[in-house]
Amino acid sequence: MHRRLVGGSKWRDDIALSASISILKLSGPLLGIRGKYRSMLNVFPTLDALSEAAAQRVAELLTSEEPDRPYLVALSGGSTPKQLHTLLATTYRDEIPWKRVHLFWGDERWVPHQSPDSNYRMADETLIRDIPLPFGNIHPVQTGLSTPLASAEAYEREINTFLRELDRPGLDLVILGMGDDGHTASLFPGTPVLHERHRLVAAMEAPPYAKVKDRVTFTYPLINRSRHILFLAAGEKKREPLTAILNDREEALKQYPAAGVEGLVTTEWFVDEAAVGRKAA
Repeated sequence: MHRRLVGGSKWRDDIALSASISILKLSGPLLGIRGKYRSMLNVFPTLDALSEAAAQRVAELLTSEEPDRPYLVALSGGSTPKQLHTLLATTYRDEIPWKRVHLFWGDERWVPHQSPDSNYRMADETLIRDIPLPFGNIHPVQTGLSTPLASAEAYEREINTFLRELDRPGLDLVILGMGDDGHTASLFPGTPVLHERHRLVAAMEAPPYAKVKDRVTFTYPLINRSRHILFLAAGEKKREPLTAILNDREEALKQYPAAGVEGLVTTEWFVDEAAVGRKAA
């Protein structure tokens, strides 16, 4: 059993984690966003162990405050979060007060929700259909509108209305992945959306190597208003951008968009040994 402090909170001590946790504090200047960058790096032997610890952390956050307080969460796309979702829908299903949770998406491919490429569909199949979440607490990007821009504007209005009614600057938790190129959400290297400083949600065109071109994404201004950021990264192909971010975030920001993300309260990385290039302690 391993019990560590992360972001000022205790890990649950009644769950035996299958891996040791290595925690590294990081700090350094961030260009144009906020003073010092502080994050926690958590290293695990495998994706299974990473997912177990991340699920535990998410459950901790979702049960840490007043049970009636709405808790706003943005999900990530891709394949890495699937195990996290499954654990939340099974191991932690009965202890999370799902009625308080509202789900959003940090980015979405502009395809129908039934498409195999839809981030909403992935979350529905791995999480939503197996938890007692009220229908009104599910807030997907409406990809059936006339254009990606129309979808982005509608999503921004929905999020803005929600935040104003709750009198909050941003979401409570944003779960993110990181691509081999260092992109996160649909903030890809070299794309104009990286320079957006006013819009909270934007339509963008992904580079040619991406699976789907048209996308809707949270921007830095919305992501960085979030209280907690939880990154998931697994596999050797993530090592180059992750190493760059950990070694010199200011320099990494010139090439890897994930370096531009920072939560108001915590920024936590859950990575496997292959991604970081060293053994878990």
